Amino acid sequence: MLEPTTELGHYINNLRLARNLSLRKASYTCGLSPETIRTIISRGALSTPRPDTLQAIADGLGGNYERLMILAGHWKEPGQTSPSPEVRALIDHLIDVYADIRHDPAAVQAFATSIRVWADTLRAVACADEHAEETERQQYQNTRQFA
Repeated sequence: MLEPTTELGHYINNLRLARNLSLRKASYTCGLSPETIRTIISRGALSTPRPDTLQAIADGLGGNYERLMILAGHWKEPGQTSPSPEVRALIDHLIDVYADIRHDPAAVQAFATSIRVWADTLRAVACADEHAEETERQQYQNTRQFA
């Protein structure tokens, strides 16, 4: 019996079980060896799977690559420095779209075009945030100057 010991192991094992796959079939679906999947499930982040291995698991079992990267310790959990809700929504949308079209060359080209549009939007949001921070900093300096 395979017993996950970390949140990463539980997440991957739950993906496998949700698809009613044996360890061998899950590993085949991901293009990985059964031993690799077994080690990651049983040891989770302790085994520190590589990002390309996590991508194979996300693709094969339908998991969220970003979540796998966080659970494996490659990325930090979004905290106070996480992107604004608007930026987070754009990122989530881009990830969802890419997951849907990654095997269709024409759709990938359309996706690349949409990325340029979204990048312009993200730049505008970042500039607005930067301007707001600069205004706050300037107001703070002005109040200290007269205090």
